[in-house]
Amino acid sequence: MAATIHGLTVNDILPQPDFDASQSENGGWTARQSFKIIKGGVDRSNIRSVFSSGALLIDLDPNADNYFDFLYLTNIDSVKTIEGGYTLISCQFAGVKYDSITPPSGGIPNPTFQKRGVLSTFPIEDHPKWKALTNAEKTILGYLLSGLYVWDIEEQEILIPQQDGSTIENSTLSEVVVANEDAAAFANRIAQGNITYNRASYDYTVRWEEDFPFTTAQLNALGKIVENPVGDPQTPEGTRNWMLIGVNEGQDGSGDFRFKKELVYQMSESGGYDDFLYDSI
Repeated sequence: MAATIHGLTVNDILPQPDFDASQSENGGWTARQSFKIIKGGVDRSNIRSVFSSGALLIDLDPNADNYFDFLYLTNIDSVKTIEGGYTLISCQFAGVKYDSITPPSGGIPNPTFQKRGVLSTFPIEDHPKWKALTNAEKTILGYLLSGLYVWDIEEQEILIPQQDGSTIENSTLSEVVVANEDAAAFANRIAQGNITYNRASYDYTVRWEEDFPFTTAQLNALGKIVENPVGDPQTPEGTRNWMLIGVNEGQDGSGDFRFKKELVYQMSESGGYDDFLYDSI
């Protein structure tokens, strides 16, 4: 093979005029550009090293606009032979540009928000009417849920199963349940196998993009009550609060080029999440 073709040597990389960049709604950028080399150039280690993941666009194309100095090579889309004894290498780039805010100092660039309300299934003991019961009533109903006690709907009484298969009626426990209309209603439903209920559940999602992964503090917040969710979402009146239930992250390239981030919060029922079980942050 000739060492030079039309003025292009085996070590030359010729950027093509097909640069194409786009920005997502969350501020992250992706771009594509191809580069022409003499066919057989990919056999040379010095050529391959230039196209390694993390290479800067402005190093591959010195004539690229300075604005795009944050774009890094994430992957090679294709390598194909073209007319004239050349090889065309098509590359993809990604990165994030902070025009007016630097997230490491505090703040989220270009966030988008979504709130979704659905009906979700929850354990019956999470119902507000259950939480309003006395501790004694909750304990007895808990035994009904576990199967240690049985509720006779017709007789409205507690039956305690024995080892021989028989049952013994306990009038004292029965009186505790029937004395409260809500407790008796729960006992009836448990006896019928209704141990869950549907309630309105609201999820609130924040999405943005940065050039670094989630911090340890953000990861540690998963499963905890969050006093001030990102974006300060509206909360219905009452004693509800938010819990972080999702921390999602996608990455463009193997380096710190472009991280697509998502935090998902879920609103509690009236009374809020149990701050003993789910520490507040």
